[in-house]
Amino acid sequence: MQGTIAPELGFRTEKKEVFNLKNTANINLMVGKNRALTILNKLELSTYGKEVHVSDGYVHIEYRNLLRPYIEL
Repeated sequence: MQGTIAPELGFRTEKKEVFNLKNTANINLMVGKNRALTILNKLELSTYGKEVHVSDGYVHIEYRNLLRPYIEL
């Protein structure tokens, strides 16, 4: 297993309370000797008072058969 998970939180008070959440993840898992599973995600969420805004995001899952598991480009 290898990869990164990078959460980012922000909170500030203006006229209303503002909360920001960003998460980016890239995780790779070996399944057996010749297979790999990759999971990518990105999410951006913010609140302004009681209003919730989702500005960007995706989830991508990929399953691969590796011909030569010791080399991947």
